[in-house]
Amino acid sequence: MGIIHGGNLLFQGTLAGLQRERAAGARRTLSTSNNMEASAILRHHHSEVVLRDDLFSLPMPERDEVAALVRELVGSGIDIYELSLAQNDLEAIFMDMITK
Repeated sequence: MGIIHGGNLLFQGTLAGLQRERAAGARRTLSTSNNMEASAILRHHHSEVVLRDDLFSLPMPERDEVAALVRELVGSGIDIYELSLAQNDLEAIFMDMITK
């Protein structure tokens, strides 16, 4: 399998290989009750925080980082409605690769 964008070969290999490669840069998605305050806390820990459609996206591969961040948000009175690993299907990977 190959992914070509703008005449450049971005990836060549198997789908499983692509998913493994992308898992190393996994992102979490997060929905909260107070995006303004949550944004300040998240940006203090991660410079690559993106807020789109009331859903934060941030790099966070380590489980202990997830737990510490949840404790800090909840300790600040912010409710967490959803926390999940960002979708890693072929379409999501492709869109992520060509929009960078």
